[in-house]
Amino acid sequence: MSSGSVTLNGVDDEILAISFKFKAEHEGLFQFNPQQMQPAVITQGPHKPGKPGYNGMTFSWNNPNGLKLVIALLQKIETHHANPSAPQQA
Repeated sequence: MSSGSVTLNGVDDEILAISFKFKAEHEGLFQFNPQQMQPAVITQGPHKPGKPGYNGMTFSWNNPNGLKLVIALLQKIETHHANPSAPQQA
């Protein structure tokens, strides 16, 4: 059986929203407990104030299908980082 987890830090509200939507669309196929996250400040770069965010966003899976979904979610998050103005697809 394949099982594991991945944890993200520096998560902003947009990534949180993408993750909630994805989780709702694939309920029960992988685990994500937002209560485990901790508030954090996300650095923006030199001479820019930090913005509120979260650390400790952990996704876990117990089978290959769950792993595939977590990979798909991570790709969706990466696409958002590469082009934050693009609309997100399910």
